Amino acid sequence: MGLISKIDDIGRPAWIALTVLSFILFWPIGIALLVYLKWSGRMWSI
Repeated sequence: MGLISKIDDIGRPAWIALTVLSFILFWPIGIALLVYLKWSGRMWSI
């Protein structure tokens, strides 16, 4: 089981927390995470 599937099991709050945390720590990672969520379809399906 990969990291992404573990986060998917937790649901939308985990993705939101991960995105906020990544913006706080290093904003380019936050941008990359938002692009990934939108591109993979996870942004609206979780």
